[in-house]
Amino acid sequence: MSSFRHPGVIAITVGVVILTPVVLLNTLPLFRTLRPPLKPHKLPPGVKRTTTPDGLELLVGELTSEQTNDIPLDKAPLLLVHGGFGSARCYIKWLPYLASRGRIVYSVSLTGHGQSPRPSNFVKMTVSEYAPDLERTLDYIHTTLHPDRPKPIVLGHSAGGGLSQYVLANRRHTPMTEPLTSGAIFMASFPPSGGWSVYLNWFRFDPMFGFRAIGLGGDPKAPLSSPRLVQQAFFGPRMRQTELEEFYEGMNPEESVGWPQTMMLRFITREDAKKVKEGASGRVAWISGEKDAIMTPDIMRRAAREYEDAPLTIVKDAGEFFFSSFFLRFASELCEWLGTDAISISDCCAGHHLPWDEVWQDAASAVIEQIDAWSL
Repeated sequence: MSSFRHPGVIAITVGVVILTPVVLLNTLPLFRTLRPPLKPHKLPPGVKRTTTPDGLELLVGELTSEQTNDIPLDKAPLLLVHGGFGSARCYIKWLPYLASRGRIVYSVSLTGHGQSPRPSNFVKMTVSEYAPDLERTLDYIHTTLHPDRPKPIVLGHSAGGGLSQYVLANRRHTPMTEPLTSGAIFMASFPPSGGWSVYLNWFRFDPMFGFRAIGLGGDPKAPLSSPRLVQQAFFGPRMRQTELEEFYEGMNPEESVGWPQTMMLRFITREDAKKVKEGASGRVAWISGEKDAIMTPDIMRRAAREYEDAPLTIVKDAGEFFFSSFFLRFASELCEWLGTDAISISDCCAGHHLPWDEVWQDAASAVIEQIDAWSL
């Protein structure tokens, strides 16, 4: 009996208990039969589908040629980047809205997401393997579609924000002496310190998610395998059931486990953060949901500090007041303050998935205010 109390035995037992789920979560997904990709979805008015030269799905906020010509040439295009289990579709609310506010705006589906091709190694794809998708799409928008305008501004959400940071710090097709974008906004993004703190938060409100994944044969979608689980991880408490179900049905059916795993520990050093800012023409900002349960405002504050106290906007919810023309005029007067302190917008409940949450328009307005503050 005493042998079981030996420190060495205890240490080995604890190690096995901790490491076994980790090993299973890393290996089981490699042996699964993947769900088929989703069929093309019907797009709402004001959004059209095209592709990049690499065959990636690219959604566009529609503008007439006259509207495009009316947009001053010093206004940079926007490229929106989705996170895990997402696609370009995540921004179908933002695309027509931002276009109506006089912005040229695109949303890309990374490899294996949405209508973009899914390679045989999709489940294992790492952040470095996704990097060419983003870098080449940014280059395509600038050099082919809008050569007469400033380089695009990249807006990355969640894992897409982590990817955006990685690409700006590790530019492969653009000389490190040249900026890749005119600015970067990281929305509820993986922090530079890595996603371990994010998944720790996830474990706190859903302690069974790892075991659920193992029980489902290593399915990466296990933590989000029902609308209820998606609700508690991604959205604020006011999310309508119909909106939630529409989002759930449109989620990418599969995800690469390699993408978040390669950002789990610190993937942006202090020196990398300087490269990110240089790659974004010195313009970096963060946006957080006030009730984000995984990428919490505290995590986002620490992340913003790593970028020399980059501006942070915390999106909340003020109901109808936020959508009023009075508030929008009032908010525009706050632009001069952006870039100095964290600003809380209104007074209630934005979750993690800012582009789709009930307060999506609040978040989109915060993006416009930040870009206007940069005079882009």
